[in-house]
Amino acid sequence: MKTESKPRPKPLRTNFQLVAIDETHNYTDDKLVEACGKIFTVYFFDANEKTHLAELVPSYYLIPLYSYAENDISDEIKDELDACKVYDEPMYLHVSHVDSMTLVKAPKNLNGIYYSVQNKKHKELLETAEEYLNSNHQI
Repeated sequence: MKTESKPRPKPLRTNFQLVAIDETHNYTDDKLVEACGKIFTVYFFDANEKTHLAELVPSYYLIPLYSYAENDISDEIKDELDACKVYDEPMYLHVSHVDSMTLVKAPKNLNGIYYSVQNKKHKELLETAEEYLNSNHQI
């Protein structure tokens, strides 16, 4: 009697990219905005993973990393900017909107192979990339 083995799922590969989004309008401290000029939050995402959130248009899952200012700022103002970060939680943004922005590829060595978005390997790849990119600013 033959036993049928399940076919192994097709391997998937991450494609980590970064995008800087102008979020100046979300800051309420006028002195901070005046000193910084535009304030950007850098997010990273896997361009190979798209999510449909109760709509036909796909979205990327953006993970916030850090903020930076358009102007040169003192360490004191940088600390203040870091302290009042607008976004600490990941967010979804339409693929077409993100793709229309300037994207930066993350270092290739951060990408890896996994078999399902829900599996442990994909989560580990995301966590490792987030830790590296927070410590080694690419934008």
